[in-house]
Amino acid sequence: MESTQIIVMMSILLLLVGCGGRGSSSSSDSDDTSFRTGVQGIELSLPTNSPIRFIENSNGGSDNDEEMVLEVHNKGAFTEKENINLAKIWVGGYDKELLKVKYENNDIGDKPLEISVQSNPELEGKSPYNPIGGRKPFILTIHPLKLPDRVNKYSPNIKFAVSYTYETLATELICYDPNPRSTSDIERGCSFTKSASLESQGGPVAVTRIEQDITGGNTGKAIYRVYFENKGNGRVLDYSVDSKPVDKNPFTEGYKLGDVDEVSVRSIKIGDRNAEASKCRPGLNEKVVKLIDNKGVIFCEFNKKDLPNQAVETLITIQLAYGYTHTITHRIDIESESTI
Repeated sequence: MESTQIIVMMSILLLLVGCGGRGSSSSSDSDDTSFRTGVQGIELSLPTNSPIRFIENSNGGSDNDEEMVLEVHNKGAFTEKENINLAKIWVGGYDKELLKVKYENNDIGDKPLEISVQSNPELEGKSPYNPIGGRKPFILTIHPLKLPDRVNKYSPNIKFAVSYTYETLATELICYDPNPRSTSDIERGCSFTKSASLESQGGPVAVTRIEQDITGGNTGKAIYRVYFENKGNGRVLDYSVDSKPVDKNPFTEGYKLGDVDEVSVRSIKIGDRNAEASKCRPGLNEKVVKLIDNKGVIFCEFNKKDLPNQAVETLITIQLAYGYTHTITHRIDIESESTI
């Protein structure tokens, strides 16, 4: 119990340190985008890899329950504001007749631990004011039940799965030139960007490369190919379908083929000009991109007449939306008193 309290106090201290940075930041810091790094979203962690050990007494059952601190940490750069639930945590992999896992006296073996946005504002994503992201400890209670007759030990690996929706925002400076192959002696403001490689952007799905091509004369097209990839340690879920895979219990329901490896491209912008959904393949929003070997690509075209008429440095901005899930494991040891 004492170790649990120490861990909780340390987590709260870290949270206060992160929040304290807000007051010392200048207003100019709000334009900083350096916090958009890393390939993690909402992560789960436990304080130790050592198994929790119970001794069953002669009457069956354990004399004491044990508390376990499950920490939830938003390590990405997205803060959920639209949906009611920030994340759901599911517990599985053990026999519910032999032990129970509870949160605030509620058994979470069949129903998830729902983490709402309203009740957990500290779980915000990384920002210029909080470069490590928000974190919060949840104290779970492990309650062992009676071992079967003539069974001296039960050591299940309890699995904790988190499911959530997330977004990735990628921005890259490029040189747009309406006539990159022209041999005319034109004073160009920059050298045409044929392709650009990107690093991580603070989410498990990351834009990895952008390609730009220009075709035709004044009535031609500017074509963009955007490549992205699941760089995290979990599985991408399609959050746009009616079945809502993020609401499914991964241990009892699982996921259908159409539930996984699908990313929605919310928008692609050149400067402040939005790509039209009809000019993108496979499309935007509901027209999801299917990942193959964790990789996806989308093609969008713009009319040159809608873009600058000279070579300029501008921004391309891509917004991705998706569901995500990953699992961690912790072992529990329940031993009969007679084996000690």
